[in-house]
Amino acid sequence: MGLIHRFLGPVAMLAGLVNGFLGFNLAQSSRHNIGYAIVIALVAVILGGGGYWQVRRRRRMAVFQTPAAVNFRRGEEEEAGGIPLQQGYGPPPAYGRTGG
Repeated sequence: MGLIHRFLGPVAMLAGLVNGFLGFNLAQSSRHNIGYAIVIALVAVILGGGGYWQVRRRRRMAVFQTPAAVNFRRGEEEEAGGIPLQQGYGPPPAYGRTGG
């Protein structure tokens, strides 16, 4: 049911907007179409800007949920040692060589 609603909602809104323009023309007051178009443009800019802001905010907040960010926060929460390092490992093999 949600998929049908998601598809038919914008279609019904668009049909209503077209109906407004046609209604003014059929009522022989097409000069009102100018004001109607201004109102529609204003609403579209407000809704489009709000949608853009919401998507941008959601993307910026998603960065804080990555595995690296979660691990970093866990490291900060532990006792004053910061991010814990694994114990018992020596230097990487390239650094352990004695000759050149």
